[in-house]
Amino acid sequence: MILLTTILMACQEDTGEQFYKFKTGTLWVYERTEGPRKGKTTFTVTKEEKGKVYVDSVEEWEGTDEATKDQMVWSIEDGCLVWNQLKDDKTALLFSPYKTGSKKGDTWRFSSQVLSGWWDMTHQGSGEVDVPAGKYKDVVHLQGKPRIVDDVSLKQVDFHFAAGVGLLKLEVVTPEGKSSTVLKQFKPAD
Repeated sequence: MILLTTILMACQEDTGEQFYKFKTGTLWVYERTEGPRKGKTTFTVTKEEKGKVYVDSVEEWEGTDEATKDQMVWSIEDGCLVWNQLKDDKTALLFSPYKTGSKKGDTWRFSSQVLSGWWDMTHQGSGEVDVPAGKYKDVVHLQGKPRIVDDVSLKQVDFHFAAGVGLLKLEVVTPEGKSSTVLKQFKPAD
């Protein structure tokens, strides 16, 4: 029985869907800190179409009444999870945080149209992550560093993904310090 289970697990293909394929209506609320500023970001899945997940993003900061609204499209392209920014029916690559089938130590390169440069993402392994929404095990840690970049304001980006939940935590390192985005609430669609 153990041998059969091992064989079946080895045959399962990593499609990356565990980190981005969510039903319309799924909601994430994140706490944000950027230096002294505090805020929140909300992601809501608005539709699923042809293997792509469309997400509305609303960013709000304390002390201001304005909200920044964006649209993203999450999908798998060339074996990588991609987060595209959607503007005027055109997409621009923001990040490629996960490569399907990747294991600790694997690195892949992508060119971000939004961040203006080449980035290397490296799989850092899996572990436990505690965020306001709860404690999660088997969380995949992915780290991005600029390779050749016009705007060197970002020095490092760390993503933490949990299967069936998606992004738990995002940390960005700049010359000025570190900012973080951590999951406060996850509400899967019915």
